[in-house]
Amino acid sequence: MSESLKPQLDFDKETMREMGYRTIDTIVDHLSNLHGKSATECKPWSDLDPSLREPPPKSPTDYQTVLDFTVKEILGPVMWCNHPRHYAWVPGPSNYVGALADTLSSGFNIAVDTWLEAAGPTQIEMTTIEWLRQWCGLPEGSSGIFVSGGSVANLTAIATARHIKLNDEITDAVIYCSDQLHSSVLRNLRILGFRKDQIRKLPSDSGLRLSIPSLEDFYEADVEAGKKPFCVIATAGTTNAGAVDPLPGINRFCREHNLWFHIDGAYGAAAHLTEQGKNLLQGLGSADSIAIDPHKWLFQPFEIGCCLVREPNWLDITFSERPEYLQDTWDDSDNRRQVNFGERGVQ
Repeated sequence: MSESLKPQLDFDKETMREMGYRTIDTIVDHLSNLHGKSATECKPWSDLDPSLREPPPKSPTDYQTVLDFTVKEILGPVMWCNHPRHYAWVPGPSNYVGALADTLSSGFNIAVDTWLEAAGPTQIEMTTIEWLRQWCGLPEGSSGIFVSGGSVANLTAIATARHIKLNDEITDAVIYCSDQLHSSVLRNLRILGFRKDQIRKLPSDSGLRLSIPSLEDFYEADVEAGKKPFCVIATAGTTNAGAVDPLPGINRFCREHNLWFHIDGAYGAAAHLTEQGKNLLQGLGSADSIAIDPHKWLFQPFEIGCCLVREPNWLDITFSERPEYLQDTWDDSDNRRQVNFGERGVQ
């Protein structure tokens, strides 16, 4: 076996540079020529299985061969969500600088669990979350956490609502949403232990928005039946039609009845940065929690989501579990600033 093909995970500097340059050149060529490609290059299983199913290799393959195979056979049959002619769904436009940032993140191999192990990355996460907080109109002092996407952002928010409002005692608890709610949120509710009969999918109005009269009717019936309503989930930009639920009215209802107000703004919340968007999204900043996806209109690469909450200690109260072997790594003298993100979510 030649020296270059000996099994190894550590490479000399020149080899690493050569591999990196080839990879970057490949990405640049792809992005530069994307407009000339078809927006979709899907292939059936009958074509892909024979070419991609193989036993585990017994010996290494040189990097260029693997790179060429990956680009052609694996990254070829996909739908380009950042293609200029991609209109299939809400796009993930990404940007080249974000791709390079992902490379840095993987290359430096940082785990943002505690301030002790990742003070710089933690601080920049806090800063950018603060930007999102301001853009969404939440009050000063609100905060959140970056997660792997909108599904986990919504999961984090609803898990927090369940703990803060119910102390995780969900028997007879009821949650309200529109029939236009994204399917991932319904899946989250199932993961969190809610039965179908605890989820009130209210019929939407003529504008495909959550109907407040229906919300009032269902709430009154549930209270009369001895149920425990605790949360309303609104949508700021439904996937089906881009509809925005009547956020100010829902907020008033939630405050009147002491219900948690969550907004799934996975793609629509970012429109709050514009004057027209602020008008459409009035009441966004009144929520107890918001899910937003920076990989959509904020042009970040897949996959990143953010869960924002009105009170950051809600996340710590819900998720904090300090293992015995890490007890000496925590510094609680300034815990509002020296955040340990490992205590603020499921990941």
